[in-house]
Amino acid sequence: MEKTAAVEGGNVGETESFPAGNFDSGRECGFSSLTRRKSRIETAVASNGLMGLGNLGNMGFMNSMLQCLSSTRLLADFFVSDEYETNLNRKSHMKGRLVRAFADLLKRMRNKKESSPLLPTEVGGQIRGFLPGYSKQDAHEFLRFLLDGLHEDLRIDSPKSASNFATRFTSESDLASEKYRACENSKIADLFVGQLMSTLTFESCSHQSITYDTFWDLSLPIPRRKQSFFSSYDRLSTSVDSTLTDCFDFFTEPETMDGDNSPFCSKCNRKRRCTKRLTLSKLPPILVIHLKRFGVSTKISDVIKFPVERNVNLEPYLDSNSPSKGGQCLYKLYAVSNHMESTFSGHYTASCKHSVTDEWYLFDDSRLVDSSSVRGLQCYVLFYEKCKS
Repeated sequence: MEKTAAVEGGNVGETESFPAGNFDSGRECGFSSLTRRKSRIETAVASNGLMGLGNLGNMGFMNSMLQCLSSTRLLADFFVSDEYETNLNRKSHMKGRLVRAFADLLKRMRNKKESSPLLPTEVGGQIRGFLPGYSKQDAHEFLRFLLDGLHEDLRIDSPKSASNFATRFTSESDLASEKYRACENSKIADLFVGQLMSTLTFESCSHQSITYDTFWDLSLPIPRRKQSFFSSYDRLSTSVDSTLTDCFDFFTEPETMDGDNSPFCSKCNRKRRCTKRLTLSKLPPILVIHLKRFGVSTKISDVIKFPVERNVNLEPYLDSNSPSKGGQCLYKLYAVSNHMESTFSGHYTASCKHSVTDEWYLFDDSRLVDSSSVRGLQCYVLFYEKCKS
């Protein structure tokens, strides 16, 4: 039976929590289901990759993201195997210290079998060193900063000359991609970087202006539907539950640019009214989706429904000339960073799928919950891996 993200007040299956890494609590329970759940957790711990993280003080956002990245198989294997050592950038600001601290933490999370949770002190310290004065407590921003730091520590100077690109590539998409990679080449970029295509269509002359931009994650707006017979999108209307498909539809929906927002038309040689549409051009191995829940002083707490076990197909959102068209466009969910409560206060957890047991677990700092419930109300950042052909 296919699982979907549970809506508010609706869990899929029962849950029982245990201190992460410590399952012999001495509590007597006659329910065989509890025994089976404890057995699954012990199996996952024995096969590595199931360890809670102690909170260093208002650092739940960091713990949530570290658990999601630890569950990112392609990334974790690269660091745990020490493959990263051959790619260290000795000229980076951190001189490889952030990468080494991150790799050490992943190794300990995968191999440690003691009862006490880990404290990500070293990674936290290196992050603060990389970003002096960083005080934000947002999981998505922390992820961007961490990936940027890891990328910088592993960035490889490319010998390619940008002046030769125009003769080597016939596709504008490939040309833009290679120009970016000539300056920003690393294993981190290999895994997370994709490409967007922005198309401006000018109404007066039908001229089209196309540009390509890289992305490290997709920040999707949450559509606010009007509660009326006509179900049109409106950012200010009364909220109704949405799906991840609704968010993608809203993200790629054509937008009219007029008045002061009118862009310059090179054909008319003046500013003109136009429509702008975003589509996907290149798909990364790891796709991170950030749901834009937070405004200046508000949080959108709508339930976002998304499939948990069924793959997500992104082909409808690809540009018609995308090199990914007709290829592998299916993604499987493996981790979710959750945020609870309001804009100015809250708590982060992580829901991650174990690669060996194929079960979902909820990490609440040092606590571990064996759970098949992934809440659509709390989801904030979703992690997907591209399916193999």
